[in-house]
Amino acid sequence: MIFLTGIYGSGKTELCKYLSNKLNIRYLRASDVIYHALNKCPPTNKRVSDISLNQQILLSEIRSLDAHQRPNILEGHLCLINNEEKIECIPEYIFKNLHLTGIVLLKANIQDAQNRLWKRDHTHYPIEQLRQLQEQEQIYALRLSHTLTVPLITVHDGQREELKSLIVQLQKILDNSLDILSEE
Repeated sequence: MIFLTGIYGSGKTELCKYLSNKLNIRYLRASDVIYHALNKCPPTNKRVSDISLNQQILLSEIRSLDAHQRPNILEGHLCLINNEEKIECIPEYIFKNLHLTGIVLLKANIQDAQNRLWKRDHTHYPIEQLRQLQEQEQIYALRLSHTLTVPLITVHDGQREELKSLIVQLQKILDNSLDILSEE
């Protein structure tokens, strides 16, 4: 499974829809999985009260899926803003237990992300907070890539010329994953 990450409002869902269509693959949004299991709506302010519990729920729900139901891409975050307005990285063991085969980091123009969040959620996020969140996501993505020995692919929102290369790289990762499964 490939993990696609980026800050709030970076365009992750749109990119997942595009990749799903182009590569004929399944994707899931981590927040949809978590809040469906909790039978709640996600908060519009994006503040997460119990990050560890939510991630345990995500891990449990993904594990419970049959192989044909599992997504090829899981859209989510590496870092979140907690209820104390602090950036908190999701525990590394969650990603180890998801058995990731790659990480895609979607970098956003911070002003564009802020504008999208206002239009979508009617919530104002300070530019500096979004900048710090994106910086932490990038640092953590690099660390996880090394720790998990999986490729990290960075793409920039709005850079259409990067999409062709991304599709080629993802196809290689997905083909390699299928080869490994067929050997087991």
